[in-house]
Amino acid sequence: MDEVFEILQSLRKCEVLCDIMLKTNDGTIVFGHKVVLVSASPYFHEMFISRDGCHNEVVNIRELDSTVLQHLINYIYTGEILVTKENVKVILAAANLLQLSYVKNACAEFLQSQMDPSNCLSIKAFANLHNCMELFSSSEEYIKKQFLEVVKYNEFLSLSSVEVIKLISCNDIFVPIEEKVGGYDGFNGLKSAEVFDISIQEWRMISNMSCKRTLVGVGVLDNLLYAVGGYDTSSMQRLKTVECYDPNIDTWTLVAELSICRSGVGISVLDGVMYAIGGFDGLIVHKSVETYTTSSKAWTTIADMHFCRYSPAVVALDGLLYVMGGRNLDSTHIDSVEIYNPNTNTWKLMESSINFIGLTKIKAGVVINGPPYFRTNQYKQ
Repeated sequence: MDEVFEILQSLRKCEVLCDIMLKTNDGTIVFGHKVVLVSASPYFHEMFISRDGCHNEVVNIRELDSTVLQHLINYIYTGEILVTKENVKVILAAANLLQLSYVKNACAEFLQSQMDPSNCLSIKAFANLHNCMELFSSSEEYIKKQFLEVVKYNEFLSLSSVEVIKLISCNDIFVPIEEKVGGYDGFNGLKSAEVFDISIQEWRMISNMSCKRTLVGVGVLDNLLYAVGGYDTSSMQRLKTVECYDPNIDTWTLVAELSICRSGVGISVLDGVMYAIGGFDGLIVHKSVETYTTSSKAWTTIADMHFCRYSPAVVALDGLLYVMGGRNLDSTHIDSVEIYNPNTNTWKLMESSINFIGLTKIKAGVVINGPPYFRTNQYKQ
């Protein structure tokens, strides 16, 4: 069979029995045999058989330059093509157009082998543009795992604010010091915890919790630290257990459990009351809310929110509780804000969504002394 293609390539080079001329914008003519091109490429099959192109002797291929087109026509006749760092992207784009899947996949594998923190963002964008889903997924995972290295290079610095926000909003991005109570190290859930010692301006380890907790809610009530719910990667169970850390004796103690399992639960404290808001139990994203006080040592259910929310941002301000954003069961980000009044045990939806300030989602919020601005990791106020 190789001999047959060698003869066909020889005939093509000598322009013998060629019945098609492919013309590029620079005027270059690439000769070929329709039957050979049709057998290798769905693009040419559509052009020469499914449409009226079979009667044309000259066809303009405006999308490709002559060098790339000649490389790919040579590949069709020989089964060989040289892919380098310099030409891999133009060859992949051209192979995608001509629907030469083997060449496209070979180029994608080559790009995968060349990926590093300096080029992974452009490779991801390129893969998305040309529908290389495996390359897109692998580059996305690489960026998350190597994030602290990626931010050092020009590709990251040249991203738009929207692109930066989208990137840092990923829940599973790997930043080793992002969570200090429980969390995820990129491979396993954690039950360790750290505290920042302001006297020496350093983080130091404290005693471990009783179990591993990712997506854990954290709040401070009466100078005690609470780890609420979360997900245990060892048992693969959402949690309703709650642990309380006493810094005076460096000890975690189990306290009253939530009424239901809640991972990604929103936590805030208002006027001596801790609120556990929404969360995911493995099947359902909840809109229910429960409260805890050190005097009652029990969780009490209060009025439901209007929307089910997973991983919302929660802040307390001027006697009211603000619940912002979060996600629903299909991971769609919610753009609304709800306000809870503890005096009336009622929730009210804000008339404006968070989109009115240019945000699509909010991951966290804090209240700053002074005007009631919400500071979020979206770089907006």
